[in-house]
Amino acid sequence: MKLPFKVAIMQHFILNPDTSFDVNEILEAMKPVYGKERQCNPVRIDYYLRAMLNVNILETASIELVGEKDLDVRYKITNHGVEMKKYIPKKKENSYL
Repeated sequence: MKLPFKVAIMQHFILNPDTSFDVNEILEAMKPVYGKERQCNPVRIDYYLRAMLNVNILETASIELVGEKDLDVRYKITNHGVEMKKYIPKKKENSYL
């Protein structure tokens, strides 16, 4: 059984605490497991990342203007977000912590 999509995104940040990611990098990381699911798309991932930003699980690492109207926002996990690790079930396979 795999983790819920939102939790898998959070797990990706927890496993890489010193790295910042943008929507496209998260999308590529999730594709091997969740690629056939409708929720595995840039719009939904952006929505989840913004939700995690609003509850202090993630913070904005950088914002760059791409083209004339698009922003490239990179997110990084906060200390509070790392503490969420205790809520992710443990499993011996690589899919869980």
